[in-house]
Amino acid sequence: MKKVRKFLATALAVVMSMSMAAPAFAAEATPDTAEQQTEVVVEAAESVGNDNGGIMPLDMSSTWVGHRKTTVAYKAGGINATIWLKVKDWDGAKYQVNITMSGNNGTIWEADNCTGIFDSKDFWCGPDVTRVEVEIAPRMGWITPDKSFLVECTY
Repeated sequence: MKKVRKFLATALAVVMSMSMAAPAFAAEATPDTAEQQTEVVVEAAESVGNDNGGIMPLDMSSTWVGHRKTTVAYKAGGINATIWLKVKDWDGAKYQVNITMSGNNGTIWEADNCTGIFDSKDFWCGPDVTRVEVEIAPRMGWITPDKSFLVECTY
């Protein structure tokens, strides 16, 4: 009986190790001919009396943000764009970024720890979002001191 158990245990160990290693041996499928990359050419409209070549300039703000909500983006008619937040000199192990998007009727969306441990992330703000507020909170409460960071917001 011991020999049968040893044999089954060895066989099970081999099967388990092969199942864990199977993704390492998997080959990437070759693409079909219908999936070939195509080139897309986009031509900008002619400049209409301004020097930006028909391309809308980005709005950018730099704001010091600490442990209270601070407005980093505001547009009365609605932002309706992707915003990109970047925190300078970031320490993601000790601090987290909390974000609130609000409109004329109050809070639309909010999230704690929205960037994780990373220093930047982009978010979509629809036409009903008029204000984006950011707060930087310590992860470990009273152990980590409050600190302000420079937050760049581009949209």
